[in-house]
Amino acid sequence: MLDKIDELLKEISNLTAKNAEDIERLRLKYLSKKGEITGLWRNSETLRPTRKKQSE
Repeated sequence: MLDKIDELLKEISNLTAKNAEDIERLRLKYLSKKGEITGLWRNSETLRPTRKKQSE
C-alpha cells in the first residue's frame, strides 16, 4: 500500500496540464469515484486492524 502511495506521489509531482481537457482527464483519473485516490481510500479500510472490546 505504501509503495502504491509513493508511486502515485511521484507520478502526480511530474504532471502538467496544458489545457482544460488535460485538467479534466487528470481529475477523473485521480479524484473520481473510481479514481486512484478513492481506490487507495477503499483499500485502507481493509488494512485497519479491528479492535474487539474486552470485557473485564
